[in-house]
Amino acid sequence: MRARHTTPSSDNIITNLEAAVETLQTELRIISTSTVISDAASFEAFEREVYKRTTMLADVVSAMKLQQALDSAELDKAEKDLIKSQPMKMKDMGRRVITIRMLGGTLVTITMAYYHQKFDKKYREGKGFYPGLLLLGIHDKCTPALSSRASLFATAACSFEEAKRLMETLYGFSLGIKTIRMIAKRFAMRARMCFKEGEMPLEEEFKGKRVVISADGGRVRTRINKRGKKTKKKRSRYKTDWREPKLILVYVVDENGEKDRKIPPIMDASLDGPDATFGMLLYYLKKLGVGTADQLLFVSDGAIWIWDRVSDLIKNLGIEEKQCLLALDFYHAVEHLTSIATQNKMNSADTKKWVSKQRRRLLYGKLDLVMQDIDLICLHSKNEILLREREYFDKHLPHMRYKEIKDKKLPIGSGGVESGIRRVINLRLKGPGIFWHDDMVDAMLLLRSYYKAGRWNLLENMAFNGGLCVN
Repeated sequence: MRARHTTPSSDNIITNLEAAVETLQTELRIISTSTVISDAASFEAFEREVYKRTTMLADVVSAMKLQQALDSAELDKAEKDLIKSQPMKMKDMGRRVITIRMLGGTLVTITMAYYHQKFDKKYREGKGFYPGLLLLGIHDKCTPALSSRASLFATAACSFEEAKRLMETLYGFSLGIKTIRMIAKRFAMRARMCFKEGEMPLEEEFKGKRVVISADGGRVRTRINKRGKKTKKKRSRYKTDWREPKLILVYVVDENGEKDRKIPPIMDASLDGPDATFGMLLYYLKKLGVGTADQLLFVSDGAIWIWDRVSDLIKNLGIEEKQCLLALDFYHAVEHLTSIATQNKMNSADTKKWVSKQRRRLLYGKLDLVMQDIDLICLHSKNEILLREREYFDKHLPHMRYKEIKDKKLPIGSGGVESGIRRVINLRLKGPGIFWHDDMVDAMLLLRSYYKAGRWNLLENMAFNGGLCVN
């Protein structure tokens, strides 16, 4: 007759964990007293062995604390409140045993309450979850610290494979590439959910500061599976289209016009298009208190999708346009001057001389003289490129007040956001043979933006707060 399976109680689990703590402490004492260090190799081996044992000890102690928290009356009440807030009625299925991976990679067994939706018997629909795990920020059977660490490695490394190798080398345990990808994707998804719910833990830290705002677009290739016949290896055929993620940057400059290193910038990016990007930018600016900044500068290149939306952005901030300086990136303006001189078929020396002359005029605020020379070149011309460049300068002339901007010791270039495009997108998401699914692109854009801006701790808080918003 088959023995009936019984679920171990939390008391038994805690007793076993306490025994494991005593065993590890004994092993550490034995290692520390019996090991003789005579050279670099023996010292390295000793360090590694002690690190391995202490890491396991930390994991086991944390597991004990986790089980005690899951048994507490406070968490039990919070679990029931969470169950009541669910749109579907949930049924208590009793306590179940699950395995959790701790920060140091140790797999531990704990027991906790499990709830399940009532399902349709015909379609067998239903969904269960562990409310205690959600409340403690445990997702994908990984502790919050491990989820953050795996996501950080996936973000900072050049590939998921490299992230796997780095974790194995540094911490002595391995997660599969698919697991790391899934953890990073869901970590970002929870953080973005917190953002969308308006629960972002961000104070008005830019209030009363000198703030610079920029936006720009990058390029990534996405992968979309095709319908129809598969390959001989039973793989789906796919197409790889270029997409343009939009990146925003908000940072503070000091009285000398240098970036304030004490206040990390805000960077974020999305594939959702220009309207969504500017909506996201507006949300950040309001959260940061930019509407009450001492000085506000918007600087960017001449992309139409940007400048068509700047006026609405300023209006929605509740400030007048005269309170905000608008600047076309100076170096892009010089490129267009070079294009005009080249289309006018000047020789190399004359081109350089003409561009230098107009460049100086732009810097000294002599915009009328610049336009006079451009009009002179374009007069009676039927060259489409020349006429387009003439229209470009006519449209952006109000955004070329470089002397006024320099006198206020503010930047006249958008190099900050262009650097952000390179660091966030080009160095991780763009390259030969690299294709992404849309949802994974969005996840990596968020992770890379916050990591490169030096705001990983803020992203962690968002991911932990957003966990309760994800069913």
